[in-house]
Amino acid sequence: MRRFALSFALAACSTKQVQQDAASTGDPAQQIAAPQTGRHSSSIEIVAVTDEGDAALTQDVRGGTRLWPTLDGTREPVVIAMSFASALSIGRIHGGFVLTALDESGGLEIVSVDGDGRVLNRTSIGPDPAFEKVVIEGERVLALRADQLIVVYNPAGTMLQKIAPPPDHYIRTIATRGGHTVALTDTAIVKLEGATWAKPAPLRQRKSTTRATETETKREDIVAVSPDGTKAVAVDLDGLVGLIGLETGAWIEYPSFAQHTVDLEEVLDVGFVDNNRVVVNWERRVDWFFVDGEDPPTTDSKDRGTEAIAVGNGKFVRSVGTSLLLGDQINTRYLGYGAASPVVGDASVKRPEGLLTDMQQLDGSHMLVTRMGINNWKTLAVVDTSLGIYSSEFSAPVASAVQRYEPSTGLLALTDAEASYLVKYEPLTHRFDTWFRVEY
Repeated sequence: MRRFALSFALAACSTKQVQQDAASTGDPAQQIAAPQTGRHSSSIEIVAVTDEGDAALTQDVRGGTRLWPTLDGTREPVVIAMSFASALSIGRIHGGFVLTALDESGGLEIVSVDGDGRVLNRTSIGPDPAFEKVVIEGERVLALRADQLIVVYNPAGTMLQKIAPPPDHYIRTIATRGGHTVALTDTAIVKLEGATWAKPAPLRQRKSTTRATETETKREDIVAVSPDGTKAVAVDLDGLVGLIGLETGAWIEYPSFAQHTVDLEEVLDVGFVDNNRVVVNWERRVDWFFVDGEDPPTTDSKDRGTEAIAVGNGKFVRSVGTSLLLGDQINTRYLGYGAASPVVGDASVKRPEGLLTDMQQLDGSHMLVTRMGINNWKTLAVVDTSLGIYSSEFSAPVASAVQRYEPSTGLLALTDAEASYLVKYEPLTHRFDTWFRVEY
């Protein structure tokens, strides 16, 4: 789950416009300042991505928020002031973006920015009643409240309407993709068409009532809808990842899904990469499924799953330290930023085993990638981002090492309670070959 933090509730039923639309004022003194750019100063903890999969919104453990206007390495992330959030969402509108932050107290913040990240509008809405889930469907912000109403806002934060839940259903969560929104209730998946609910598709239950009752007590609110709105993936009443046809209301008997019984304390999220591929993000692996069943599922067990993951058209986006990792099942693409310029590179083959924990820029075309192995021993590798290969690797001589690389000196510091080492980076060979032990 998201970090633990104190939260202060806004005034009950309050909606505050804290920044006026720049287009509505002709005063040059009130024109919007140019946005600031810069990388995160601490590890990214939340990732949201547009439906198109071409822009992202991230927040780190200290609450620093960044808009990534592109995911191709051509533009640096933009600093956006937003609430300390438990969940984020992002959508494209009129050449810009609408951003939302749901805080720990259930308050909602809606921010509109232009294509460069300049803030055009900011609205804060108090948690009375609290908001539980927020999604962006086209130019509509849909916010599920604790009283079961779905409140619809425009990008400027103006409330447009309230939608009651389907009759005789309790909404657990909502999801949207490609302009298609579904609600997961206690017993069904229901598609929302404008302000009208379609016929419910009952959740599958094939095993004993006792098993289903036990599962229900710990079942996570997990649901995703395909970009074309014809299918949904969810955890059914038996605790299995299942695929359902929204047009027919029938569960699609796909063996690869049925074989994966879900430990619900380990499943973090599911999502459609495209209409034919589903990603299941676990605590210790990422599984890829093909909806048409023509290809077997694949598992990336080398990278432990992470809470900070989002899915857009053609890729999933996840956090690695202060950078992003983009995956399309075949290739893994790192997107990080140094002091001066972005670094993008492919590293899809011959990667070391272990949990990917950190990436640091060495020079314009090389990065230092760190993985945590057995007994907390670290393996470090130099990645040539222009060729997509690991040019060298080595093991840290100390367990649970704290590391820091200083570009100005080319020295990597590795230290724990027992010893400290300085390792010199050789820019000509792109290796760490010269070691210095530091005596206490």
